[in-house]
Amino acid sequence: RDYREQREVSSISLVKVSDPVLAAQISRMLELPHLYRRFYDKTFRIAKDGCEADEHGAHILSLQSKIKQFLAHTQVKNFYQRELEIIDSLSCIARRDREGQCGQDSAHNPAETLTQEPISSPCVSRRIHATFQEALSALQEEGVIFQKVAGPNELYLVTDEEKQLHDVTLDIIRDDCTQPKYIERGCPFLHILNCVRQCYGAGVTEAALQRLLDGLECCSQIVSTMDRYYTAC
Repeated sequence: RDYREQREVSSISLVKVSDPVLAAQISRMLELPHLYRRFYDKTFRIAKDGCEADEHGAHILSLQSKIKQFLAHTQVKNFYQRELEIIDSLSCIARRDREGQCGQDSAHNPAETLTQEPISSPCVSRRIHATFQEALSALQEEGVIFQKVAGPNELYLVTDEEKQLHDVTLDIIRDDCTQPKYIERGCPFLHILNCVRQCYGAGVTEAALQRLLDGLECCSQIVSTMDRYYTAC
């Protein structure tokens, strides 16, 4: 039917189809709007030192990717940053980033090459810690992880493995989509976010909830009726 010069499509029944190819295509289509918002729809900025920024950024991206692979492989539900820092396959990337920074510093001041800090010095540890912190912040922006309480020393939770968050979100959508004002279009994203923060924790980010909703939709547990409106199957 047409309503306010817009066409609305409603369905009488929904059927869950187990098709890996279709699931991959749906996942990609859901990912594209978020990629646009996160990367393309931003003001272009030129780094002050292009080479240094590119090398540092490459190490951060590499560490970010390795952490993501580690979380997917081990299926850990939560972790502290200090626990990741003692994993050799991850810490070696942060050390390479630190060595690159030291190399650039020595090029500006050759006298410092004779007095570089040992790998176990507090200064080096702080730099490695900062590299991990940047990578984890990037993963938070993606919604891969989140924190109930913000802080580098607080617990990180993995969005895909946090079953309590999944259950709370699904229950909210199932209950609220039966209310008169949400029956036709479904529950808006911000309403779901506010309810989740009240019922589960104030630290849940928009990115984490969006990732969760995309996963629920991919599993045919919810359906998006229009842009960021959701209803239960």
